[in-house]
Amino acid sequence: MARVLLADSQPLFNEALEALFSRDDVHQVIGRCSSADDAFAHVSSLRPDLVLVDATLGLEGSPGAGLAGEGAVPRGMLLELARRMVARDRTPDSPLSRLSPRERQVLALLSKGWDNARIGRDLFISQHTVRTHIQNILEKLGMHSKLEAATFAMQRSMELELTPGGAGLDT
Repeated sequence: MARVLLADSQPLFNEALEALFSRDDVHQVIGRCSSADDAFAHVSSLRPDLVLVDATLGLEGSPGAGLAGEGAVPRGMLLELARRMVARDRTPDSPLSRLSPRERQVLALLSKGWDNARIGRDLFISQHTVRTHIQNILEKLGMHSKLEAATFAMQRSMELELTPGGAGLDT
């Protein structure tokens, strides 16, 4: 059974989490706290296997508590977390930052080998508008062909998919 310490700035939320954990036989809540100082004191004295921490408390991982001091992120939050990290780490002079959100969408679809007609159908725009976006992309990126732009986009696919206005993972 994993010994769990709950650390959330809202005591009522700690109580609700404890009620949830009490329903299973896998976790045992051994303590609750509502401040960073209390959390550190409880980790030292209680030696939990897992510390569930409210991000607003601003705690770093505690090596003595489960998962070898590493944090755990629920699957449902991974894509949004990755988007935020890419947005935070992107420098203003990144080539992709020169493109509009729609141009990034067109570029992402172009990198999948889609022709102008299919891109237009997917984005609900005319082929002429697609051509205009591609011309703008080539000019902004200093490139000379769709193939060159598509190759660039494939190399930057992760960043392109995670940027706002990117094609996303489901297209």
